[in-house]
Amino acid sequence: MFLRFIFYVGLFHCHLINTALEAQVIPDYGVAFPQNEVTTVKIIIDVDSLQLMIDELDNIHDYPATFIFMSSTLNDTLQNVGLRLKGNTSLIAAKKSFKIAFDAFDTNLEWQNQNKMNLIAQQNDPSMLRNKMCHDMFRHFGIPSERTSYTRLYINEEYRGLYVNTEQIDKKFAKLHFDQEGDGNLYKCTYPADLNFINSNPTSYQFTTSWGTQPYELKTNNWANDYSDLAHFIDVLVNTSLGQLPCELPRVFNVEAYLKTAAIDILMGNWDGYIYNKNNFYLYHNQLTGQFNYMPYDMDNTFGIDWVGVDWGNRNIYNWASANESRPLFKRLMQIPAFRNRFSYHIQTICNEYFNEENLGSIALDWQNLIAEAAIEDTYRPLDFEFSVDDFLNAIDDTWGGQVNYGIAPYVSTRRNTALSQLENFTTQTSFSHWITHIRLPQQILIEGRIEGPQAAQCQLKYSLNGTDFTTVPFTDNAGILQVANDGIYSYLHPEWPAASDKFYYQTILSDGALTPCSPSFLWLTNSTPGLHINEVMSLNSNTIADEAGEFDDWVELYNGTNSGISLHNKFLSDDSTNWNKFPLPNVIIPPQGFLLIWLDDDPEQGTLHANFKISTDEVIILTSIEDGQPRTTDIMRNLPTTSDQSLALDVDGGDISHFTMLPTPGFSNNVTTVEKNTQSIVYAYPNPGNEMIYFSRKVDSVILMDATGRIVLNEKNLNRLNTAQIKNGIYFLQLDQNIVRQIIQH
Repeated sequence: MFLRFIFYVGLFHCHLINTALEAQVIPDYGVAFPQNEVTTVKIIIDVDSLQLMIDELDNIHDYPATFIFMSSTLNDTLQNVGLRLKGNTSLIAAKKSFKIAFDAFDTNLEWQNQNKMNLIAQQNDPSMLRNKMCHDMFRHFGIPSERTSYTRLYINEEYRGLYVNTEQIDKKFAKLHFDQEGDGNLYKCTYPADLNFINSNPTSYQFTTSWGTQPYELKTNNWANDYSDLAHFIDVLVNTSLGQLPCELPRVFNVEAYLKTAAIDILMGNWDGYIYNKNNFYLYHNQLTGQFNYMPYDMDNTFGIDWVGVDWGNRNIYNWASANESRPLFKRLMQIPAFRNRFSYHIQTICNEYFNEENLGSIALDWQNLIAEAAIEDTYRPLDFEFSVDDFLNAIDDTWGGQVNYGIAPYVSTRRNTALSQLENFTTQTSFSHWITHIRLPQQILIEGRIEGPQAAQCQLKYSLNGTDFTTVPFTDNAGILQVANDGIYSYLHPEWPAASDKFYYQTILSDGALTPCSPSFLWLTNSTPGLHINEVMSLNSNTIADEAGEFDDWVELYNGTNSGISLHNKFLSDDSTNWNKFPLPNVIIPPQGFLLIWLDDDPEQGTLHANFKISTDEVIILTSIEDGQPRTTDIMRNLPTTSDQSLALDVDGGDISHFTMLPTPGFSNNVTTVEKNTQSIVYAYPNPGNEMIYFSRKVDSVILMDATGRIVLNEKNLNRLNTAQIKNGIYFLQLDQNIVRQIIQH
């Protein structure tokens, strides 16, 4: 027997963090993106497949190929990868961009922790530097951005030119930069993704344009296809009054990171992003902070390149968005004095520290020297715009003409001077908070927050057990249990669990005395008691019960012990206390005293009752609900069975005591026993487990054999035995007249 304690203090929300989350510590380039050499990528592909891909401008289908990577530190070969064209408008270019999908034909195949490699042609940039320099600039200021490097590309031994190897923004990218799992919703946003409010129906944001693209394309968790988080974010952004927006928007969006991103975007002239062209950005829903994060991508149209007739070196930094179109994420923020101040602060800081002709001119020259030989030998480079060797060599200082209105250095000089001249007077920025969150540790509470500014170290934390009486404590950026010193993450470790308190409230006190968030955040210290229970778990299902696909997957049984139906909306299952919302349960209702099986098979494409994770015997299974806007543990089971076809079940449905059993009852009451008594007489069914024949202790008027899902397998009358020779192995239920007998059939 195992007692199931109601208060599980050491398991819920314990984030084992191994990187600084959203801090100024950006992941290293690694061997896949070396910064001191031009690597070589070779592709071997069937000649006819390559020609078909190019003739059809095919950026959808993957063609089988062999991938070879060569650098000074790594030589590697992968067979059976996928190759396709990359891009949309650039598909018609003579110099094509390519995507290599390592996992195209084997979902378990990856290379250097990457599922994809993007090879960008840069055909409209005579310098071949702009895309690389933009990504590096974002990384310099701690903004999550793709890692990049230069590589020579050979296809079937033909030199196809110099390319920028660009990291894929995907689940792996999110895991590196944001939360531990990277399994929040990731949206790829393309024209015309203006973030305007459509309506309260999340499916309205799943629309497709007349030319076949999806402006808000969900790239992760496609099995759920749930846009409710995006719809809520846009609702808050657009429909919250300007007076309430400074308090409400940071709850769902990392405003501070975006203000810095917008300043960098504008300084480097990235007009083909969100602010001007409602294009080319990602939104990731960070599961640790609850906020969306904004990430720009595809930044070749920068540093003075223009296709729309605008002088980006002189455009006003505050009115940079398209004048006659709605851009709520930029325009509404510029209407908030505090946000406008911070944007101005970032413009000045970036210009003072980085964005000047001497610094960026030197950076550009270093990269040009590194890639010159590979660029000059690139015979595909001149095909689209007839860029000569001299055009490449002079691109840092000279204006080429056409779409290239500036050389890189003249653009930086012009843009910096005009930006500083347009800069409004702004209040001195001493400290500002990106986010604050809690982490549950055994017998401890860890509060962490991302704080920036010259006086960030002067910030403090206040906490309360009742929401009224607060205690002020230091909030420090020091090394600790889960902390890295000087990474921009400030923390406070509460030494022990408070007694007799449901909630722990907390709030940051900034250096100027301002409080963030506007009202205190809190975490639940006690479990909820809604009448919904984890009733039974099987972590090694070999032949007990098969799902609708005939697969013997592990499962968990939920039980509604109340007299009313319980909706599973805003309830979650997980095997990991650091990732409580791993599997959002479907929006279904369990009837009173009803049961529901969830398959733990990491196969959500099979249906809404199939979770996106598998369970192991050394893990836990956690049920979480949202109460007062915060997650609260509802139920938990641990010490899972290590024997095949054994379950961990509650002795009584919804009870507090559990036991291991070799007679599991998936989808049925744990209260059923092998021999049942009714008011008429006693009926025995034997043997149990049965084989070819099951015998009854008396003649039975009605015999119904049901499988574990409730499906009727046999329905017979007036029997004293039942032939089960043709029945598959498994757990069944015999309804003998009005009595139910649990029966195992095992041949």
